[in-house]
Amino acid sequence: MPAQALTTEFLATLPGREPASGAVSYFDTEIKGFLLEHRASGGATFYFRYRDAAGKVRLNRIGRADEISVSDARAKAHKMKQMVTEGGDPKVTMRYAHLSPQAMLEAVNVVGNVVGRRLAVANSGQASVALA
Repeated sequence: MPAQALTTEFLATLPGREPASGAVSYFDTEIKGFLLEHRASGGATFYFRYRDAAGKVRLNRIGRADEISVSDARAKAHKMKQMVTEGGDPKVTMRYAHLSPQAMLEAVNVVGNVVGRRLAVANSGQASVALA
């Protein structure tokens, strides 16, 4: 996992430097968690890696290097880093970003009801029953 300033100039040097197999991750020297995965196939993708509130390492895809500029990918990584710093989770936010506020509220209510029923069953001393 080499550290490398992810720049347009660095991206220009990638063709012909593909790993023999698998992938190599280049971690940006400016934004912690911002990385470029360069695959043996020649493809390269920007990601943001972080720990969620539970301490689990998450990897959020930003975009393919041939579809998004380094500066745009860096700006998105910066926003994600800020979100994590403020206690948010970029992966969850991105997953539900397309929902309307009403649809999001309904999804939260459904999840809350399912979790509530599971807790009620677990606390009642009854045999475990899946209520999903």
